[in-house]
Amino acid sequence: MVAVLLIVGAALLPAWLPEGDPTRVEVAVLIPSAFLGFMLLTTVAAATSGGGRRLLGREEGVAYPIGPAVDHLGALALAPLNIAWILQAVGLLGIVAYGFGPSWSLVPVQSVTLLGLLAATTTAQVLSWTIEWIRRGPGGRWVIRVGAGACGGVVAWLAWSGRLGGILDRGDLTKWILITQLHAASHAWWGWIGGVTALFALVVGTGLLGAVVAGRVATRLPRDQARLESTHHRPRPAPRSDVIAMLRIDRASVWRSVPLRRGVLTLGALPGGIALAGNMEWPTVALLPGLVCSGTALLFGINIWCLDGRGALWRETLPVEPVEVFGARTIVLMEVLVMALLPTLVLAAFRAGRPTTEQAAAVLCAAGVAILHVVASCVTSSARTPYVADLGDARATPAPPLAMLRHSARLTVGTTTIGLIFNGTAHASASWSLLVALPLILFSCWRIARAASAWDDPVVRSRILTTVAG
Repeated sequence: MVAVLLIVGAALLPAWLPEGDPTRVEVAVLIPSAFLGFMLLTTVAAATSGGGRRLLGREEGVAYPIGPAVDHLGALALAPLNIAWILQAVGLLGIVAYGFGPSWSLVPVQSVTLLGLLAATTTAQVLSWTIEWIRRGPGGRWVIRVGAGACGGVVAWLAWSGRLGGILDRGDLTKWILITQLHAASHAWWGWIGGVTALFALVVGTGLLGAVVAGRVATRLPRDQARLESTHHRPRPAPRSDVIAMLRIDRASVWRSVPLRRGVLTLGALPGGIALAGNMEWPTVALLPGLVCSGTALLFGINIWCLDGRGALWRETLPVEPVEVFGARTIVLMEVLVMALLPTLVLAAFRAGRPTTEQAAAVLCAAGVAILHVVASCVTSSARTPYVADLGDARATPAPPLAMLRHSARLTVGTTTIGLIFNGTAHASASWSLLVALPLILFSCWRIARAASAWDDPVVRSRILTTVAG
């Protein structure tokens, strides 16, 4: 209900905002580019998860077998249960509402927008299934890697040469959506009906095509997952301490999980690429650490103990203090957040140039506060609401869809607020960033210490372990 109210409000309320800078016309011309960006980001999100979120897990699918067509429809139905999808959709609806202004024709205009969002989602799903089909084929992993590297190189070259903005502004692939909206705004109803019919046909066609491609994907073995599950690992020398042993186990659990490895690499490169293409300034870069950390935490951090799976019960029998297990898992989560964040900041720095002392202090403080805030939120929620999850599956998530949406919204609100705070302190002296960061860091450390005390309680620990072990 909240999501519906948010979408309706975004589709109508911005139209009554007073026109300023930018003007309504300047915003309206960005609509094709916004649709293209929505489709690209949706494609990347589905492709990195092996075709989108799974309707049922592997174990549930044994008792309730479903076909590829139902699996495809389930992935489409679960796509909007993603805070990134909702934020993009709300932003696009707001852009259209402001661009066309207050008028009764805004209703047919926004109907085109909603159909366009649905068409972009179904098209992205077809593309993601196609990528997964290639990935599962002979040499597919290298084909996808080389293709992704080539595409990234071309985009980087276009951004560096200043040509990317012109290509996006033209929006050749999606400008016909804006033309249909203009037909509705000018009461040219035959043109509007033709555009709506074309969009509806695109939705139906890509929906059916996606089911066909999903069926082809189901006939191929998931090579990445099979390779990781069948690989033999040479034993390493005995660790010098229990903490190092726990760190080894946790790090191996992260990098031997297909969805975690893909997610970390994608979240490390994609936001930085957007910053590189968008020519962000340093105060705006202060917004990125929170967004990257909140997205990375959704890979496994919100249900941090699910990383063990059935091995959680075995691990509890090891002669290791609970605080060492908690400390190792917390350190590994911090490492993953830092590894996802560093490429983003490096790529953003190429376009932002050399920062001033004030800007550098704001960005570094934003990164430190965001990392500790996300870690504190993750260890707290992991103790409060654990879930059973199989992170060996390429399409696995650490929590059910509605729980993922709730955690995603909570993390996004917190980290966005942190980013906005340090976006403001970037215009003040460096001491202001340090003064603002200190109490936030201390508060996050207190929350982490409280979660560690909860984990040390045998009753709480047994409830968590029996849940995540299934």
